[in-house]
Amino acid sequence: MAEAMGSMDLETLEPLSNFSFHPLFDREWIEKITEAIQRLRAKRASPELIAESIAGVSHLRAQLLFLLMDMKSARIEKKRRIVLAEFFHDLLLTKAKTDPYGFQSNIMHSPKEYDALMKKPFAAGSPDISLELARLYSAAYHLANGLYTDFYTDYAVENFGPYHIGKDTIKVIKKVHDLRPLLLWNYSGAPCTSVTVYTILKNVRFRCDGISCHTTYEGDPVLGLEQYSVEIDGRIIIHNLEDIISFRKRLERESQTQWQHLTNLQHEALKQKAVEMRCYVWKDFFTLAGIEWKPSAEMARAVQKPLVLDLWQPPEGDQVEFWKKVMDPEDEFLGHNNHNL
Repeated sequence: MAEAMGSMDLETLEPLSNFSFHPLFDREWIEKITEAIQRLRAKRASPELIAESIAGVSHLRAQLLFLLMDMKSARIEKKRRIVLAEFFHDLLLTKAKTDPYGFQSNIMHSPKEYDALMKKPFAAGSPDISLELARLYSAAYHLANGLYTDFYTDYAVENFGPYHIGKDTIKVIKKVHDLRPLLLWNYSGAPCTSVTVYTILKNVRFRCDGISCHTTYEGDPVLGLEQYSVEIDGRIIIHNLEDIISFRKRLERESQTQWQHLTNLQHEALKQKAVEMRCYVWKDFFTLAGIEWKPSAEMARAVQKPLVLDLWQPPEGDQVEFWKKVMDPEDEFLGHNNHNL
């Protein structure tokens, strides 16, 4: 994760940056997370049940990263930092089936689940289909950006793979879900709740980093598409190019509309919506714990402060080393030395 952070351009996050936003309510967030953990332990909820309440593996990695940063900006004592970090690290080991830190892959399916995936109906691929699948995924991805901002996209977008299914052949799954969050936005013109694109690729290598919506390919995924399937809301299968194009255009229209809804919010309203988003993407976790998922009054008041602009600005030089110190709960490094909280 530190390597991924070290290669990111932190100026590209729109219309708000988590790096300047999260420190506004870091302590309030930690208190809510702590209460949830205490209640889950009191209920003796199993790690497997708790892990199921979290949307995906890379979502868990991203949110653990945010929590590690929050604990530093909130000046939480080391002993407590370690306890909270270990709780979510253990969940990560429970949820991930292999490569838990996402160095090369993102694997969440058990062998039984994977066998069920392989039985889904597939159609023959082609360059035209491959390009249209990329456009479909992009439209769904951008709708997720409008619903959850750039920095909570990990909740809605996850890529799984590579699953090796033969000589030089892999399967990659791209999933975008919760595209109609009516508890968060009280309107939606989205044509579906989820889109899942299944691809079987020949002579192509796929990898992702800790946050799996960040992907890279080696080889030619356009020419390498052997088979594919598109699944809408977990039940409707599309294998027709014209239907894929039609559905993609509907997603594109909604993504443009939703982005306008998001960016038209005034600054203070945007901060209130963003704190609501952060709570929403943990809704199932909080609900399992038996606490209200919505932001507390203390959170709403906390984010009325000006944004924190310099805390997580890495110095010139080894940015990876900077982020390693930030993410290590045992390291007392607390961020930019000139920052005054």
